[in-house]
Amino acid sequence: MILRRFFLIFSFFWVLCNLGAAESKDGRIRLVIHENSGRFSLYYLTDLSEQRYDAFFSFKDPTTSFLSVNVNGRSYRLGESWSFSTRIEDHQGNPSIVFESPLLLIREVFSLVKTADSSVANGIKITVKVENKNEKDVSVGLRKLIDTHLGEGFGRVPFVTKHQTIKDERIIDSSSDEEYWVSRGLRLSLMGSIADPEGGRSPDFVHFANWKKLYDAAWKAPYYQGRSFNSAPYSIGDSAVCYYYEPVILSHGEAFSVSIFLTTEDTAGFIKPQTAVKNDSSKIDNLRNAADNAERLMNDNFANIYANRDNKLRDLLGILDQYIAGEIQLSDDDLTEIEQSIIEYRSPK
Repeated sequence: MILRRFFLIFSFFWVLCNLGAAESKDGRIRLVIHENSGRFSLYYLTDLSEQRYDAFFSFKDPTTSFLSVNVNGRSYRLGESWSFSTRIEDHQGNPSIVFESPLLLIREVFSLVKTADSSVANGIKITVKVENKNEKDVSVGLRKLIDTHLGEGFGRVPFVTKHQTIKDERIIDSSSDEEYWVSRGLRLSLMGSIADPEGGRSPDFVHFANWKKLYDAAWKAPYYQGRSFNSAPYSIGDSAVCYYYEPVILSHGEAFSVSIFLTTEDTAGFIKPQTAVKNDSSKIDNLRNAADNAERLMNDNFANIYANRDNKLRDLLGILDQYIAGEIQLSDDDLTEIEQSIIEYRSPK
């Protein structure tokens, strides 16, 4: 725990020196890309009326999760290595982080997804594409560390899969029929893919282990099946999951891509077919009328009564405008929650 606390203090000051982020929101997902560190943070809107976002990853600290690449047997931690430049780009309408060296062009693209039983975006697909720019063949592998924390704490289960409860160190390889892992928190759960649900290249193996052990490893961390997540000299009660894609040979101009899905828990499946959703026009009219009345009150002579609630109301109205414009989809529960919140604003408390 002392080691963990020291690392977090160090990371806090490191982040202060590396400010610069791009943020996007859609549905209930909020994605923040930190350009200077090559990391990202992911949040979920757990309370729509209060506009409260909870973090999927540990301590809202992006520096504890990372992508690394193995090039001809040597590992580079992207966002930290001087061998790779880092920039943010739009890629076909999706935000992406680009890491580039004289040998490789690596693009990490973030696209919104919704699972089978979700009516709105409830997660992201991370697609990493690696291209060889060099005239010579290059051996390239990928490693993605995700510092989870939702399943941590006294009496909690760090991970569950379709067939297993994971309370200690474990490796699941590509021969397994496991499809996903889940880390369950008090208000939020994180589900990650094991097999690629779109049929692309799946990881050669996924390693569940102590976070500090995985973090410190240059490439593969030593595997001890059944070792506790509390084992010294590593951090205590601190679990993480690491994806490994073994090196393959890329000739000049050749590329490969891999995808990892991170969503809220929905064991019915990661992908929902994109079908047209017919919005209830009468419900929209009722919501719009309620919103207009609330907005008029907010701007009239009694605006001081609403001073502490104006920003929250404007956020709700913004979400409603996006829904009416067809930019986002909201479930019936979401619409009901918005309606109740707007009605509350119409009468001072």
